[in-house]
Amino acid sequence: MNTQTITFDDVEMTINGNIWTASGSFVAVYHMNPAEPDCGIMFAYPEIDAYHDVDVFLSLYDEDGEILASQHVKDDAILPKLIKAIGEDNVYEEIIHAL
Repeated sequence: MNTQTITFDDVEMTINGNIWTASGSFVAVYHMNPAEPDCGIMFAYPEIDAYHDVDVFLSLYDEDGEILASQHVKDDAILPKLIKAIGEDNVYEEIIHAL
């Protein structure tokens, strides 16, 4: 298994009906699949297996850009919403660029 730390800034995500701005990092765990020339895949490629070790700072802003609330989150339960907001394709691209 391989890992890649994914960092991000200013990702908007909805939590309890409010739009929060998230910045931080998490770890993506992946393994490499061999090339499949018969399918047109000429190079080994990563396949994401899991995510963990989230470290996120959330901020809630008002319409004037003033911070209403902020919190530091290290609970992996936030990962599904975070991955959806970032986009798994973007995580995959981050891994590809690090290889």
